[in-house]
Amino acid sequence: MIKTPIGNLIVEKNGEVIEYRAIPQPLCVIEGCDYYVDARYLIRIDTTTIKAGDIVKCFIDCEDVTVDGNGGEMLALLDFYKDNFLVSLGGYEILEKELEKKFAFDLYQVEKGLEAYFIDTKYKEELKFAISWMDINSGIDENSTWYASDPDICHE
Repeated sequence: MIKTPIGNLIVEKNGEVIEYRAIPQPLCVIEGCDYYVDARYLIRIDTTTIKAGDIVKCFIDCEDVTVDGNGGEMLALLDFYKDNFLVSLGGYEILEKELEKKFAFDLYQVEKGLEAYFIDTKYKEELKFAISWMDINSGIDENSTWYASDPDICHE
């Protein structure tokens, strides 16, 4: 279980806590840029048992935080502020429309995290989250966690 400076990262499937893999990532987010964070992880779960209609929730068990929605295009991202820390949690939704049938999963923001609703299971193995954090008094650009919490630029 990942312990962030503001609380533990929890993953649930249909309301039940499940195990996840936390894969450490480089703290320099993009080589050649000044985007650094204090910690960064790719979050993966076992998707073999996911069925259409399942809900997977990835959230931080935290209190007394300020949460801002962020992201862009297909990236859903939440920024959590508490004390001197910024923690960002991100994920991508995969939606495809083919002959009026929808595939994959929809990812949306909830109070303390992100939820994926599986419309179908065609791309279920693509579900991944990323989390990163930094001390906001360090003088590092706060955009660093935006990039660091983009699971598509993480490596397994």
